[in-house]
Amino acid sequence: MNHTDSRHTRHIYAIVLVVLALLLGVCAAFIVKSGDSVSPAEQALIPAEVTVTAPEKLTVSLHGNQSLRMEAEAEDGAEHTAIFPAGSESDCRTELHYVDVCNVRVEVDGTVYYLEDAMREERISLEQIYAYSRIDARLGYCETFTKVRNGLTFLVFRYPEYELRFTYDYDSLPDGEHRLVNELYISKNRYDVNSGDNRVVQEDWGVTFEVREVNSSSITLRCTQSGGQQLGELVVDLFFIDSAQEEASLPRLDGDTDIDSYQPRTIISRDTVSEITLDWTEIYGELSPGDYLMSLRVTDAYDPADTHPVMSKFESRQSYTIAFAVSG
Repeated sequence: MNHTDSRHTRHIYAIVLVVLALLLGVCAAFIVKSGDSVSPAEQALIPAEVTVTAPEKLTVSLHGNQSLRMEAEAEDGAEHTAIFPAGSESDCRTELHYVDVCNVRVEVDGTVYYLEDAMREERISLEQIYAYSRIDARLGYCETFTKVRNGLTFLVFRYPEYELRFTYDYDSLPDGEHRLVNELYISKNRYDVNSGDNRVVQEDWGVTFEVREVNSSSITLRCTQSGGQQLGELVVDLFFIDSAQEEASLPRLDGDTDIDSYQPRTIISRDTVSEITLDWTEIYGELSPGDYLMSLRVTDAYDPADTHPVMSKFESRQSYTIAFAVSG
């Protein structure tokens, strides 16, 4: 009797195991089928696979020993500016400008990055780019020459595909102060240093700015315009703030370096006295007590058809530096 019960029990166990195996198979098939029929709403909740933004390889053909491994896409009329605060790779603020180019990419240690991302992540610095360019010039991979304008020295490296223009010099401002200019212009076309953006106020546009009120979140300026040599309508179209004592740009709340994303676009009316209020809370947050410098860019928005054929060297942009203090 005991042997019969034992055989009967083993037989039941075997049946149970078979049934469990069948159930597991059905569940697995159902899961697979369900995965194939996920609704669009459910699919949107599934994390997307992270992909790299820059290509794995540069598309241009570079010389084997070329030190600066960089490429840029041509785009007529394109302009872009990014500012990087002083960090471990550079002891002062760095400005990066694109003129008629976009999607500038650089290869660092075998990996390709967009140049702005590589500089922001401190994978490469302006000083390194300059050093690579000097090596390439010595080996004959690019031309190099120097130009001086308004007391600033421009070091130009002309590659077949693009041109680099470095500036590391002190800028003499109208108020007698001196500012360190540390910047790189990258251009597809041959950039003319005798025209364009002038950070030194050389032409008389009849504009003066006076601080009327300032707090931790905004500044109000009295703007006086009278006469001047401008051709069209004057527009305040960009500003950024530096710490006067540390001589470094303030970090943005979003960590971005693209200063073109916060353009005030304020028109300066002719022969008037007006007030301009600039609020920086969305960019920098509230400023701590201390001394600051605001760089205010003014553009002469004119119709090229209004210019005379004999006119050649005149400014379309000029920068004004305004000192202010936030009290405690």
